[in-house]
Amino acid sequence: MEKIGTVAKLRRYPVKSMRGERVAEVFVSYAGAAGDRVYAFVDDEKAAKGDNFPWVSGRVLPEMLLYTPRFREAFDPLRSYPDAEKFSVDVTTTDGTRFDIADPRLAVELARKLSKKISLRFSERGMQDSRPFSLVGTSTIRALEQELGMPVAEERFRMNCSVEWDSGEPFFEDTLVGHTIRIGEKLELAISKKDTRCSIITVDPKSGGKTPEILAHVARHHGNCVGVYAVVLREGTAKTGDPIYPV
Repeated sequence: MEKIGTVAKLRRYPVKSMRGERVAEVFVSYAGAAGDRVYAFVDDEKAAKGDNFPWVSGRVLPEMLLYTPRFREAFDPLRSYPDAEKFSVDVTTTDGTRFDIADPRLAVELARKLSKKISLRFSERGMQDSRPFSLVGTSTIRALEQELGMPVAEERFRMNCSVEWDSGEPFFEDTLVGHTIRIGEKLELAISKKDTRCSIITVDPKSGGKTPEILAHVARHHGNCVGVYAVVLREGTAKTGDPIYPV
């Protein structure tokens, strides 16, 4: 079986629409990367109406994308599901204030910025928008930089895995939709669909400044998609440097 790529970086996002954290390895269950998007804030009014997207996200509060959540304890990547106490998270806001994720003052601060009532939700399964795991090729990011004539931080795209494809072909991941890949020794993913993008990719992940031409370019030239979503067919641990094979 011929290798088609290598895991370049792995990330998980403890709180939906807040900054991610780099990890050297992570267990990926049927629900996604351990600790990925296990917390989220919801708009109470939307939730009460049964809205399909009740989340308080960077679309409505871009500053939220600059908040930095961190788990207090590291997960053992060889454990399939971390102990409940491992889900303790601290969040550092843009002014340097640190809150426990469950501290009501954090929700109050976000609610004040939005002028809405919001609540915190927790789910061990994670609260991703579409599928449990996402990938983007490093060659795709480089191609976007060339097309736009500006640096494009890959963090804008909030993927779980950035991949160095052996072909070096931009958007190579798109060709894998409908196919299955294996990462490392065990983890198997079915690449299910392209990842449709929204205004979140216009927000600089360091400064919070907006670059709307990025989304406009992606919409005009790439069908409004960058990267792909995957579902997990076989659970396993992904590590930086792992080879990727077709199945």
